[in-house]
Amino acid sequence: MWKKLLSEPFATAFARLKLSLDDPNITFSSQQMVDDLHALIPKAPDAAALVKVHRELAIVLAKQDDPGCLDYGEKVVLGQQETQALSDSEMYQMHLLCWDTGMLSETSPRVLLHLEESARLHPITNKPIGQLFAIRMKRAVFAKVKNTHRRGLDLMIPLLADAEEFYGKDNPELAQLLSQMAHAFDLEGDTSQAAALRLRRVALLNRSND
Repeated sequence: MWKKLLSEPFATAFARLKLSLDDPNITFSSQQMVDDLHALIPKAPDAAALVKVHRELAIVLAKQDDPGCLDYGEKVVLGQQETQALSDSEMYQMHLLCWDTGMLSETSPRVLLHLEESARLHPITNKPIGQLFAIRMKRAVFAKVKNTHRRGLDLMIPLLADAEEFYGKDNPELAQLLSQMAHAFDLEGDTSQAAALRLRRVALLNRSND
């Protein structure tokens, strides 16, 4: 399709690709879409248009679990600072996908940036609270891996309090967080606290299966 794109004005070609990218009922080849978006890059008439193409590339690559999404994510962040071409909702979606894919392969500052920007934009975009809990837990896991914030415990403990208030103390939604906290306490050498959290996790899961 890229040959046809080269013969069309940028706005026409980009709008046609966006219809496919944004329609959940349309199936497309991810690699073909990447190739088509790359073909649009030299046709972008200005920095704002280029930011929009780079965002779509970041999203398509993230959906393929391709860490290359982080390269385009960086371009988007820099371009957005200059152009403000994207809405908060558009930036939030990109950050969400980029950190989720990025953490599969690295724990770098650019993954942390996507985590922190997702958390910052969440209340602005009115997304479900469960997404914010997921972001906060991944941020804590990042800290655990990087050995900061007491192996992430300084982030997990307040998160557990907020999750308990929202879901209830006996909700199995807490199980994954309890598991991460137990591991963090083990790393900190507090095996008794870790054991207590694991017992609580097992009790929650057993109760949910009754």
